[in-house]
Amino acid sequence: MVGISGSYIKDIQLGVSKFGMDDDSAEGAPDGAPYRWTATKTWEFPDTSVSLDYSIIGDDDSQLISGSFGATWDAVESNEVFCAAAATYLGFIATMPYDTADSDAAKQWVDDNIGTVAGADPISTTIGEAEFTLSGTVTAEGMPNSFLLQIAAVG
Repeated sequence: MVGISGSYIKDIQLGVSKFGMDDDSAEGAPDGAPYRWTATKTWEFPDTSVSLDYSIIGDDDSQLISGSFGATWDAVESNEVFCAAAATYLGFIATMPYDTADSDAAKQWVDDNIGTVAGADPISTTIGEAEFTLSGTVTAEGMPNSFLLQIAAVG
């Protein structure tokens, strides 16, 4: 399995450390890929909590084969803080460097779609060697309570 050219796992890990995630331990990954890294960070607020996470799979050169990046909360009264936090995190992830990246277009795609994807069908776009898929869930009351950005090598 070959990762996205120029998409080094360490770049992603250094980036997410700004969000409080600092786990860089590698473990064996499924499907014949050599490595998987995971991390989670939860922030507690007076009436809610927001959790950010990732699970990334890399090749022998520590390039990204695939990754799942999530934002989840316990959906109390207002979703403005959560949607802003999710857009900030997932938009930042979409700007990850790789050889055929267009960071501005990727971030703009997340920003444009995060407000409409919760409770709807997942949407995808391909930018260079990477396919981005964005999805989200809603509570019974219709408030967004999770978003997931998946990135995978194309081809």
